[in-house]
Amino acid sequence: LDDGFVLYLYVGKAVPVDVREDFLIFDNSSRQTPVISSTSGSGRKLTKIAWQMRSFCSMGGVGASMLRPTTAPIVVVFAGGAGSNGNQVDDLKHKFLEDKLITLLVDDTTAHETFYSDFLCQLHRRIQEKIDKK
Repeated sequence: LDDGFVLYLYVGKAVPVDVREDFLIFDNSSRQTPVISSTSGSGRKLTKIAWQMRSFCSMGGVGASMLRPTTAPIVVVFAGGAGSNGNQVDDLKHKFLEDKLITLLVDDTTAHETFYSDFLCQLHRRIQEKIDKK
C-alpha cells in the first residue's frame, strides 16, 4: 500500500514462517523492522515491485507518468500485530502499524472508474442476467 509517503508491505497471518524468512531479513539485535532480502528470488521480486511503486506515479493527469520526486521507505506490517520475534514491544508496534494501515484502505476511485460496491453490484446484475437467459 502506498500512502504517498510510505510503502506498507502487509504480511498476512497465512504466510508461513519459512516464506517470511525467504523474502525478509530479521535482525533481532536491532530494534529495526525487517527489511526485504536482496539475495532471495522472492525478495528480489518484491524489491522490483517496490522500485516500480517508488519510481512512478500518475502526476499531471491520466496517463502522464512521471518519476516520483521522493523515495518512500518500506515499512513491513504483520497481520494481527504479530511481530517477527514474539517480543511484546514489537507486537504492540506492529498492531499500531496494522491499525494505521487499515485506516488507509479506502475506495479511491477515479473519473473513469466506479466505486467498488457499485462494481460488485453491476457484476452481480450481469451474472443474474446470464443465469436468467438460460
